Amino acid sequence: MGRQWQPGDPWTPPADPEKPPLPYKSGSLLKIRRDYPPAPFGPGYRGRRDPPRPLLHARFLATYRHTQVCLELPVLDLISTAPPTEGKVHTLEIVGEIARADGRGAQLVTCYKDGDRRTLLIAKVYDPLYYAFCGDMGGPMDVSFWADKDYAREAAAYERLQLAQLDFVPKYHGSWIFEQVIPTQPNKRRNVRMILMEYIRGETMASIFLSDKVKLRPATDRIEVMAKAMEMVCRIGQYGVGQMDFAPRNIMLADWEPDDAGILKEVSVFIIDFNTAMVKDATWKPPAALPTSPIDFFGTYPLQQFGGWLPEELQDKDTYKAWMRCHWEGSKDFQPLRPPPLPLPSADFE
Repeated sequence: MGRQWQPGDPWTPPADPEKPPLPYKSGSLLKIRRDYPPAPFGPGYRGRRDPPRPLLHARFLATYRHTQVCLELPVLDLISTAPPTEGKVHTLEIVGEIARADGRGAQLVTCYKDGDRRTLLIAKVYDPLYYAFCGDMGGPMDVSFWADKDYAREAAAYERLQLAQLDFVPKYHGSWIFEQVIPTQPNKRRNVRMILMEYIRGETMASIFLSDKVKLRPATDRIEVMAKAMEMVCRIGQYGVGQMDFAPRNIMLADWEPDDAGILKEVSVFIIDFNTAMVKDATWKPPAALPTSPIDFFGTYPLQQFGGWLPEELQDKDTYKAWMRCHWEGSKDFQPLRPPPLPLPSADFE
């Protein structure tokens, strides 16, 4: 008997001939039912909320094929509060692809529900069979656990923010469940979860500054967009949701480009992507009277990833802090600034 695989050893996922090609493409139809997500769990919730099951050790998973993990270790079945055989059946027609690739994690597609062509939606599908089975550290990943974690956190965040009626977060159209089969094992079905949300016609900040489109607006416009996004994250926090992934890829901008008449309109800013979000309370509570000031929230936030968006001078730490104080110090729209921390005691006792 050979040596058992150990963390740190090279590992290649075993051949998996039963795994079907990625199915979520234009023209596909899904039969979906309402689902009731579990409470959010995962990193950051340790000690406060137990996960539906322990994260499986990579040494154990190394003996499995990807398809086996999704069929035999279906965390999804253990945590759902709504069996997939119950509830009204709806039809979802996929009509476009936004972010679709085997191994990328959640899949993003555009769709229509029940043939309603007036309302274009985005479906975010958390199918563990198309999460990366080989992790960044070179070992197997508990894909069902991580797909469930993403689903539970994002659904909890959208449900909370829907109550807050914030107009800079995509409108939430609920959590859903559907069945998929493995063609070679048609009697074995697995449950897949997804959420539906509003389609916003725009581009992410990341895609804009990686193209020449960033030059369509002056630096003052880019700075104003950045300030709006920072305020929005603070307002999201006012309702007990920490977005936890403030990055150019998660800031959506509409009307960045000039219209057909060549006129630049005011840019609409949206915060997207809540799969790592922290929802502070299990039940709804009244929000704080005012959100935390961006000066306190982002005072030490690294801005390197916004290097293609902000002018070079704002990437200097002191200039950045001075800009924040000029923009928000004394604002009545946010909580008063926290007092600075007390100085550490001197090491010189003489």
